[in-house]
Amino acid sequence: MIENFDKEKCLDIYRLLKMSRRFEQKTLELGGQGEILGSLHVGVGQEAVHVGIALALKDGDITFRTHRDSGQMVAEGIDPKYLFAELMGKINGYCMGLGGSMHLPGISGVLGVNAPMASGAALAFKLRNEKRVAVGQYGDGASNLGPLHESMNMAAIWKLPVVFICENNGYAVTTSIKYSSLLENLSDRGKAWGIPGETVDGMDVMAVYKAASRLIERARSGEGPAILECKTYRYEDHSKSTANLVLSYRSKDEIAEWMKKDAIAGWAGKLLDEKICTKADLDKIDELVEKTIEEAVEFARNSPLPEPEDAFKHMYATEIKGIPQKGW
Repeated sequence: MIENFDKEKCLDIYRLLKMSRRFEQKTLELGGQGEILGSLHVGVGQEAVHVGIALALKDGDITFRTHRDSGQMVAEGIDPKYLFAELMGKINGYCMGLGGSMHLPGISGVLGVNAPMASGAALAFKLRNEKRVAVGQYGDGASNLGPLHESMNMAAIWKLPVVFICENNGYAVTTSIKYSSLLENLSDRGKAWGIPGETVDGMDVMAVYKAASRLIERARSGEGPAILECKTYRYEDHSKSTANLVLSYRSKDEIAEWMKKDAIAGWAGKLLDEKICTKADLDKIDELVEKTIEEAVEFARNSPLPEPEDAFKHMYATEIKGIPQKGW
């Protein structure tokens, strides 16, 4: 067995990897058809990070994800039908259609804020004496922002139960990390605050799982924060609106080389090589995933849109004099 996981668990990891990818691929498809409006930031190619983190969490732990982590939400067990409904602006989405892709639960469109939010949650856990851990995720593009560094330093001083996870996919929109940092490994920045930092292969789900599990349990036991850098890659462009830039800053050859390290193909190959399952087992899961995704999309399509007056609900001020009369 792999990591003492039985066949059922190994196949479930494959299911999570496939669900994470197919969910995000489907959002791009729906966006291209005009069923999802606005831009989309997908993490297709980064599934090993998303699933590895999800596997390492325990009930009560909390994650503050990046705008490229909707696939991780699926891996964590969040129902895709309500996610699709949210992305389509439907009232029974997780945020009643008001959030969209950049403001799904636990996701912020503001770069670098996930670290301070995770530190705040971790402080609450510590003050309440709760054995819970917060995970703050960020990309290499956010790794140079001030709030992130300030919160990491504060978390180190107070030994908060938080793990900071950098999803280093090599590019901040179109800027290579080679131009924005002299470090080979961004996890080395932990030395500045006196906390451990590790760098792992972010295309290997077991490498992410083992490192995340160890650091999360370390934080849970009261030993304080740590940084985990996962070197990964996004196959799609930064967002739907920048797809025409895909070859202006990286080559087809570079993308093809990273695709050779694909996490899903790698995990499937390992299961087959070690005779943990058969090709028929994997095909059955593929069919199940496709069925689940299609049913979720149909649920979202058949869900109602909000009424115009719903725009004024769930606000700090529920009545704003004059605005409805002006047609806003």
